[in-house]
Amino acid sequence: MALEALCGVSRNFGFGLASENENDLLNYITNHSANLSCHSQLALPPMRNPIDAFKVFEKDEHGKRIALKFNKGTTTLAFKYQGGVIVAVDSRATGGSFINSNHVEKIIAINDYLLGTMAGGAADCVYWERILSERCR
Repeated sequence: MALEALCGVSRNFGFGLASENENDLLNYITNHSANLSCHSQLALPPMRNPIDAFKVFEKDEHGKRIALKFNKGTTTLAFKYQGGVIVAVDSRATGGSFINSNHVEKIIAINDYLLGTMAGGAADCVYWERILSERCR
């Protein structure tokens, strides 16, 4: 396993679990990352209780709660009228007041009869629209 050698990870590391040999680690990876073999299945976090494990990220080094504020602003609209359907979106990708790009394709053709629009996390939108496209075939 070249990657583990490059990263300096012991074969017995086991992602927090006791692992006796390479097969234990490979079985653990296979059982906890099913989305690598089936892309429409979401991976589970590699820990027994993810909610408790991620609580460490809710506080700073002094134990003070970190307030996360997400700026929102993307709008996608679709209207059905007598002559058909019109879909409208903005073309900017933003992070708060910072404009990352002015040329984002937020209307995506799923098939000849279905359109999708993106708003929010682009990676999530692209993922689910890809799954929807696959299921519609």
